[in-house]
Amino acid sequence: MVKSIRFRIILIILVSVTAVGIFSGYLEYRTVIEGAKQKALAQIDVANALSRSILEYFDTVLIPNLEETFKKYNINEFILQAHSSNFADAFIFNLARDKYPDLLVRQVALNPINRRDIPRETERRIIEILRNTGVREIEGVEEFFGKKYFYKAFSVVAKKECIRCHTSPESMPRPIYRIYRPVNTQWKEGEVVGAVIIGFPIDVALQEAKVKAIQRGLMVGFASLLLGIIVVLVLQTGVFSPLEKLTDFADRLSKGETEEPAPKFGNLEMDKLSEALERLRVSLKKVIDLLK
Repeated sequence: MVKSIRFRIILIILVSVTAVGIFSGYLEYRTVIEGAKQKALAQIDVANALSRSILEYFDTVLIPNLEETFKKYNINEFILQAHSSNFADAFIFNLARDKYPDLLVRQVALNPINRRDIPRETERRIIEILRNTGVREIEGVEEFFGKKYFYKAFSVVAKKECIRCHTSPESMPRPIYRIYRPVNTQWKEGEVVGAVIIGFPIDVALQEAKVKAIQRGLMVGFASLLLGIIVVLVLQTGVFSPLEKLTDFADRLSKGETEEPAPKFGNLEMDKLSEALERLRVSLKKVIDLLK
């Protein structure tokens, strides 16, 4: 183990500089990521609010009016809930993408009628989380189509009107079966059967966070290193160099060299030690002179 105090102090300073730089860089990284997350959340909330308002219009205004019209003209082949839902989804998603070109919108479900809504592995995992935890929405960072996205997922719960189509192929309405030819579409009322996933890419934010973290870490690390160098120089001038001179003086004193007085440094602590050695020199010189 190194016994040099000087080396230990320099080592402590270097370790401290490294730790401060890394910690500062990490804080900067988290700040940039959090900023990107809040921006994405705001955009997701806007897209979700837009989706909910349009769906509410379909459910409360458009569908009731269409149902009245279909009853009046005895139209039975048109499955209102199925077709109006598909139209509403397409309309909402296209409108949202026009406003936010980077928007990721995925509506996926277990046992879907339309095969395009079959969830991928990541999406299936999100649905399972919603099913198992019972929460209505979750958020996080996942990879979709080769890009990192910050996303929010909203659970889709099977309603009573959904069961008309989401039953066995033999029991579902013939127009739906003829269009999609599904194999297994059964849902149970009240169960979480899918998710609407809205996300924004954070690859750019991640890269920016890394660059800023490195810059901040280097800047703070350099400032800490500069401060450490100043501390070392102060210690060298005020402590280490005087100690070396006093050590050399004490060594010469031990060899009987009593003519040269102890050095002065203008440093209160070091001068006290110098004065003590000077008294020792004077006393030793008197004893040597008496012996002569």
